[in-house]
This record gives sequence, structure tokens and C-alpha cells, in this order.
Amino acid sequence: MEVIQFLGLVFGFMFSFWFVIVLAPLGWRRGKVFRGIQVNWVIMFVGWILARFVKPMPSIFIPEPLNTILFFLSGLVLFGWAFLRKSQEKKFIHKTADTAQTPQDLLDVSPAQFEKMVVELYETRGYKAKRTGATGDHGVDVVVETPKGEKWVVQCKRWRGSVGEPVIREFFGTMHHEKADRGVLVTTGTFTNQAREWAKGKPLNLVDGREFLNNWKKATSTKSSQFEIKPSAQEPALSTQTLTCPTCNSPMILRTATKGSNAGKQFYGCTRYPDCKTIVQIQQ
Repeated sequence: MEVIQFLGLVFGFMFSFWFVIVLAPLGWRRGKVFRGIQVNWVIMFVGWILARFVKPMPSIFIPEPLNTILFFLSGLVLFGWAFLRKSQEKKFIHKTADTAQTPQDLLDVSPAQFEKMVVELYETRGYKAKRTGATGDHGVDVVVETPKGEKWVVQCKRWRGSVGEPVIREFFGTMHHEKADRGVLVTTGTFTNQAREWAKGKPLNLVDGREFLNNWKKATSTKSSQFEIKPSAQEPALSTQTLTCPTCNSPMILRTATKGSNAGKQFYGCTRYPDCKTIVQIQQ
């Protein structure tokens, strides 16, 4: 109890300067300011509770109860704004992905927002996923826990071009370092033939922009309980297709023609389109 009383006295004195402490992160590196302000407000809130165990100290600058009222109003604004910003970002992410016609449309989101998009896709399909928030080109962006208890690590590449073999090799090393059961590399671009060839037979899944968009639209238009995902070393972790392209050996996905005499008919198209325009017609 003596410790609590001591802390209560300290925080009771500090509460007169709460606005200085809460706003201290304004001098921090960009990107961490808002989170720092939130953390400092929570610390001061805990201090305010501890101060209830001792005789309240008069506020030096702003008289009570106005000082306390302003403190809680600032918290309401702070966390209300955070909730609104998160909600708007989620709507923007969904709108971008839902209306995207090509992988290039996904470049409208930031790298962090693309990672959140990947997390949401996994969660929609019954997995537990979370962003690591780590920086660095060769790190892990998302960690996934499968229903079977396996650990997958995901690297997200918001790229316009192709991901080559060197990137796959480095990520494979990262996967082993993290002691993961599987590694998944998701990109808004494409993968080179050399990259796909090197990944064959390894617990690696390469998901390009076309395949990602296809899976997003399936997941957001169908209840997650209808999905049964059983990935294997030969099957992309975000896809249910198994057909491979006869031209470049890349995965193929089921599509529906929207124009021409074949409008409404389904066919298999290469996931590397438009780099590879091979299609496989379905016999009616």
C-alpha cells in the first residue's frame, strides 16, 4: 500500500502537467507520434487512478475539476479519432480491392495497407493472422496461424514489376530462421519464371497480383465457412486451384468471359496475365 500511495503522490503532482506529458511524442519520428500520444494518455489515466488512493493535490495550472474534465475529453477525442481513422482506412482498403480490375489498381494502397489487406483475407478464410509491424525488405510482414496449429510467415510486396529468384531465396532463409512451417510471398506484381521454378518442391507459396485479387473477390463474396483450405507444397496457400499453365507452368485460375461471343462462359486463365495470355477452354 505504501508503494501505491507513493506512486499516487507522484502521479497526483504530474497530473497538473498531463497535457505536456501526453503531447511529448510530438517530437518523435513521424509514424510513431499518434501511437506515442495514445500510450502516454493511458499511462496518465493509470496514474490518475493511483492518485485516488491519496489526498488529491491541487492542480497548478488548471483548477479542478476542469483539469480532469479536459483530460477525459482529450482521451475521448484521441481514441474517437483513432477509431474513425481505422474505420475509414478499412473502407478504403475494401473499396480499392473490391473495385480493382487489375493488380495495378492495388497500388493505390500503401505498403502497410496492403499488409492489412492480406491479414483480412486470411482472417476471412478462417486463419488467425496479424501484422508484425516490422520494417525491412527481407523481413516478415504477417504471421499466420492455421486451424491445424501451423505457423506461416508472409512477406508482402506492393510492387509494380516482377519478384525474382534472389528475393525468394532470401525469404526462404527467413522462413527457416523463424522456424515456420510454410512461407508465403504475396505481391501486387508477378513472379519471374526462375522464381517459380526455384520455389517448386519447397514449402513456399507464391501468390501474384492476379491470384490475390481472385481470392479476395471469392472471399468477400462468399461466407468464410464455405471455404475449405487444404494447402500443399504444390498448391498456393491463398488459392483452391491446381491447374498449371502449359506454357509457363504457372498456376491457372477459373475465370468467366465478359465480352465477345464467349461471354458468360468459364475458362482457365494463366495467373501471369497479361505477361502470359494462355487459356484453357472448358468443354461444355
